[in-house]
Amino acid sequence: MTWRAVSLRVTVFPNPSSTDWYLSWADVVGSGEPESRTTSVQQVETASFELGRIQLRQQVPPKIDLVYLPGVTTESTGQPPDVGSLEEAFAALRAPAIRLLSTQHPVMRLAIGTQLSIGTASIREANELVATRIRTTRFDLKNATDFLYQINRPRESRALPGLLLNRLMKWQAVQCRNHLRTRLRGRRPQPLSPCVCRTRR
Repeated sequence: MTWRAVSLRVTVFPNPSSTDWYLSWADVVGSGEPESRTTSVQQVETASFELGRIQLRQQVPPKIDLVYLPGVTTESTGQPPDVGSLEEAFAALRAPAIRLLSTQHPVMRLAIGTQLSIGTASIREANELVATRIRTTRFDLKNATDFLYQINRPRESRALPGLLLNRLMKWQAVQCRNHLRTRLRGRRPQPLSPCVCRTRR
């Protein structure tokens, strides 16, 4: 079994007192013609990117998200959509992330989040997998449903001594259904796919 990247996100929180924190698509992504959706408090730009899509979300109070996520699919694989392995996802998002972090705007906070998944044959197998992967705590998940485990393990930064980094991790055994971009008239709903989701920030 191999962990697959469901999404990868880089978030920056500009200084709230800054008046010119907004970034253009060209500043961060650099190419492509994004679809744009704007509300009174948020702008979301989305375009095809590598194995999926890339989104640039900007909202007030100042917050900027750069997100790499799966594309819209018309075929079901029986597994949650993904953008490849974690290494492949990091490599794909590296250049836009560096451009985001290289801007001259003062950044008050920074967050990096990943969501990973492993497909299983059943929800029981997903529970068993979770129980073996969380090694610091023992769980009896026999016949369990709706399992969710979240913990924060702060660590001191190796690069910046004295800086405390939050390491928030969430484990969940779920069943998911792919929603395809097709007309579903006369078609059966897609089957539920058990999997383990692991989110790290």
